[in-house]
Amino acid sequence: MAKKAKRSPKKPTGVTGPFSVGPQGITHHPVQFPETKTAIEDMIATLFVGNAGRMPIALAPFSELISNEENDLDFSVVCSDGQRRLLELAEFAPLQELHVSYDDAPRQLGIGDMADLTCALIEKKSKRQGGPFRLLLLYKTHEQFFIAPPVQELIRRRLSLQAPAFDAVYFLSPHDSEQATVFEVWPSRADPFFTNTTDALLANLHFVRAYPDEFQRHIIDSYVVYKRRT
Repeated sequence: MAKKAKRSPKKPTGVTGPFSVGPQGITHHPVQFPETKTAIEDMIATLFVGNAGRMPIALAPFSELISNEENDLDFSVVCSDGQRRLLELAEFAPLQELHVSYDDAPRQLGIGDMADLTCALIEKKSKRQGGPFRLLLLYKTHEQFFIAPPVQELIRRRLSLQAPAFDAVYFLSPHDSEQATVFEVWPSRADPFFTNTTDALLANLHFVRAYPDEFQRHIIDSYVVYKRRT
């Protein structure tokens, strides 16, 4: 993959990654992100091409990733239909909108609030970089900003009423330097789990995210059990 010619500034990132449970307790495995914006985007784009399609999503699998040096969009990829499309990347990290930093970002955000923030980012990118044969890839570097399935469903419903100027919108959640989960946010199929849930009910569902440091170790009948603090 060709590298961008101009020097890339450093880019702050949050903390995200899987955690495991073992005899010594809960261990967090944070993703190690590069320091510069270009290197981070190279990593995310490579993760996208390497992991998209493990779950059924539109236009996957992708190949022949190229980093654009002069185009206003970040990359281009060849899609499963043989068409090369431009690929725009955008981190979902609404720090300015929430008036927070990564360190003090709220641990819980409502489904409706998350959908509002994500749709605002998609609309902004659509107006600036949208067009035919273009894709938008959202990604996170901070655990609080994971776009969960109920949020994705609410976003899909909203975008079905006012489509963005992209052929597809994806969300990538990295696990390490090689593994990630890629979701199709739009134009994805309706999630059957929420078939009977109205938009208003979906926006107000109580969705709680759990973090490793919120669990306490207990011994119950000689078994080690981890329970979330209430």
